[in-house]
Amino acid sequence: MVSQLDALPKEAEKKAGLAFIWFMVCAMIFITIGAYLLYVFNDAVANSKPGNLTALVSFGGVMITFGILSIILGVIVKVKIIGGMQTDKWDTAVDMSLLIGIPGFMFGLGLSGFWLYTINKKMRDHPFYLKTLPPPTPVCERCRQPVSFNVQQQKWYCPNCKIYL
Repeated sequence: MVSQLDALPKEAEKKAGLAFIWFMVCAMIFITIGAYLLYVFNDAVANSKPGNLTALVSFGGVMITFGILSIILGVIVKVKIIGGMQTDKWDTAVDMSLLIGIPGFMFGLGLSGFWLYTINKKMRDHPFYLKTLPPPTPVCERCRQPVSFNVQQQKWYCPNCKIYL
């Protein structure tokens, strides 16, 4: 179980890296399709071919816009999610993976969103996710039993040893 928990952050970082790469691949796909459609439009205009050229330009522009948005999402994955994992800001990285995973389904052609969603789902139960860690319980230096804080004395008290620390 412990080795499985230790492997989970590495797996999450790997999936985030794959999501970044896939966002960049999708950006190239979108931009290539958009550029091709604009090329077809220019060719149609140059050769005076009839057709619905407005729809062609609109769709080409939408594809290029999708490509640019895919690049932006990829950069956010690299900086906020992977960067957060590498600097031990797991709470931010896990939350951001869900936030970016939602548009990742559209601009990452489904795959980036799926990877980011699985990161979020698995890491929420992991101790590295800082919001799930309980605060450390102070213990007595002599007997190693839990101590309690006495508000009146403003000191920690060990009920086992019956002393103030």
